Amino acid sequence: MWIEIVSSQIEIKENAMMRTLAKTLFVAVAGALVTGAWANIDVQSDGSDGNLTLSGGRWATYTFDLAQAVTAPWNTPSPTPGKGVYDPLLWAVVYKFNSFNVTDDISIAFASHPSGCPVVILIKGNANINGGWNLNGSSGSGATQSIPGPGGFRGGAGFYTVDGSGGFGPGGGSYQTGIIGGGAGHSAAGTRNPFGLPYGNETCIPLVGGSGGAGVGAPPGNYGVAGGGAGGGALLIACEGTLTCNGSFGLVGGNGSQFTYYDATAGGSGGAIRLISDTINFGGTINALGSNYSSAGRVRIEANTRNITGTILPLPSVTSAAQTPQLWPDSTTPQLQITSVGGQTAPADPRSNLYAPDVELSSNGSKVVRVAAMNVPTDGSWTVQVKMTPKNGADTTTNCTFVSGNQALSVWECTINVGSGNAALIARAQKN
Repeated sequence: MWIEIVSSQIEIKENAMMRTLAKTLFVAVAGALVTGAWANIDVQSDGSDGNLTLSGGRWATYTFDLAQAVTAPWNTPSPTPGKGVYDPLLWAVVYKFNSFNVTDDISIAFASHPSGCPVVILIKGNANINGGWNLNGSSGSGATQSIPGPGGFRGGAGFYTVDGSGGFGPGGGSYQTGIIGGGAGHSAAGTRNPFGLPYGNETCIPLVGGSGGAGVGAPPGNYGVAGGGAGGGALLIACEGTLTCNGSFGLVGGNGSQFTYYDATAGGSGGAIRLISDTINFGGTINALGSNYSSAGRVRIEANTRNITGTILPLPSVTSAAQTPQLWPDSTTPQLQITSVGGQTAPADPRSNLYAPDVELSSNGSKVVRVAAMNVPTDGSWTVQVKMTPKNGADTTTNCTFVSGNQALSVWECTINVGSGNAALIARAQKN
C-alpha cells in the first residue's frame, strides 16, 4: 500500500480554517471608496526578485515555473532574481519584486511546485497588471486524476473496469459505487451528494485553492470513463503603492467529464485570490467559481483607496489594508500534521504524489495514523479526523482519539483500513 500525505502545510491550511468559520461577508463594490488610512503599506518585499516587465501581445505566454524556487524561509532574499523561494513551513512559493508590470494582453501560466503549493507575489512599488492569468483546474480526464491550479487539489478518476475515486483536498467530493460523483466544497458545501464540506474563511488566511470533484465508474454497457474536475488555484498579490489591474484571473474549478446524455461527474470547486494594496484600481475580471455541482471559491480585496469597476465572481470580501498586512497564519492558528502511518514516519514536507509515495507500507489491513495538533482544544469540543482517498475506490473519513498533550500541542490517533494500491491522507479539525 502506498500512501501519499497531503502536504503538512496543506494540513495546516485546511485545518487552520477549521469549522469555527465566521459567517462569510460578501460585499458587492462599485465605484470609488476612499479611506486613506496610510500613505503606503508595507508588504515586506525586499525587491530581491528584481523588476519584472512582461509584454509581447496576446499570443505571448509567460510561465512562472514554481519548481525553480529555492527552498528557504519566505523572507530570505531570492538567490536567483525572478525565481522566488519556496517556504515549506508556510506552504507557498513567494516572489518579492521591486516593480511588476504586465503591459499587454499576454497569457500568464504557472508550472506547479512539486508540493502543489499556492503562489504569493509581493511588490515593493506599484504594479500594473494586464493579461490573462490561468490558475484554473483542469477538466475531468478519465482514468487519471485531473490537475489543479497551484494551491488546489486533484479531481477524482473515472474508469470502466475498476472503481473511480473521490475528489482530493479538504472539500473533495466523495465517491460512491455507481454513476454519481459528489460535488466539491470550498466557500460552501458541494451541491450534489455525496458532497464535499466547506472550508476556509473570508480573509483567505491561510491561502488555499479549490478541491476536486468525484469521478465515477462507467455504467453497464458504457465504455467511456468520467473523471471529476480539479480545483482552482490560489494566488496572493500584494503591492505597497498602487495596483492597477485590467487583467483577467481564472481560478475556476475544472469541469467533470460526462457520459453521453448523462451528467455523472462533478467539477472542482473554485480557487482563492487575495489582492492587497494601498490603492487599487480594478477594471479587470476575476472568476473563482466552481464547476458542475461544486462550490465557488473565495475572493478577498484589501485596500485603503478602492476603485472597483470590473467583474468579480464570487462577490469579494472587501476591507481596508493594514499598514503591515497579515500575510500568514499567526502563532495561535490551529495546525495539524500527519506524523506517521502504520509506524512509518511521514515526511515533514510531503509531496502528495500518487505515483511517488510519501510512505510505503509493506502490508494491507489496519494501520494507525498519528496526527500532531497545535492550538486545537482537547476538551471534547473539537473533532480531529483523517480522510483517506484511494486512487481508485471509495473514500473514508475516520475520527481520531485524543492520546496525550494539551491545547498547545497534542497527539491524536485513528485506525484506517488500507487495501492495495495508492491513497491520499488528509487531516482535518473542526468544532463540534
